[in-house]
Amino acid sequence: MKTILRFTLSTLLLFSIASCADTKIAFDGTFPGIDIPMNEMNTRIKLTAPEYANSFTIGNTIELDVDNYSNTPVEIVLDKDLKVFTKQGNGWTEIENYYFYSGTISQVPVKSPETPVGIGFPIKPAIGGDEPVVIRVIVIGTVYKNGKPTSIRTGAYLDLTLYP
Repeated sequence: MKTILRFTLSTLLLFSIASCADTKIAFDGTFPGIDIPMNEMNTRIKLTAPEYANSFTIGNTIELDVDNYSNTPVEIVLDKDLKVFTKQGNGWTEIENYYFYSGTISQVPVKSPETPVGIGFPIKPAIGGDEPVVIRVIVIGTVYKNGKPTSIRTGAYLDLTLYP
């Protein structure tokens, strides 16, 4: 009887640990579905959340801008290349974004005097609560060269605190 109980408890503990491993991501590690290490992000493109356009309140839409500081255009498919995570303890958990993009493909132009701004888009994280929450927004794009997509991927992330 003790052997069966130990086996059952060991199995439950093992499954509990394994299920947490799929949802939590270490701060400096890679994120699931994102093939760019965090230390290589924010080099070609950068995300910002203009204060004039946002209340940073839990449950509200957040307006984000992405600017392209490279010398080639970058294409982003928002419903595929945008992910939102929430900080939980020593890791991050992916959360749903309630905003629907309907296959929108956005080309982020190279920042220049002629095109001083990139593109803007909204997100609405599926999160609630009565305490401040830290989220990380990650966007990935494909680098274009001579008007054609390359195999080069680039990304940016932004951490935001949302308040009740």
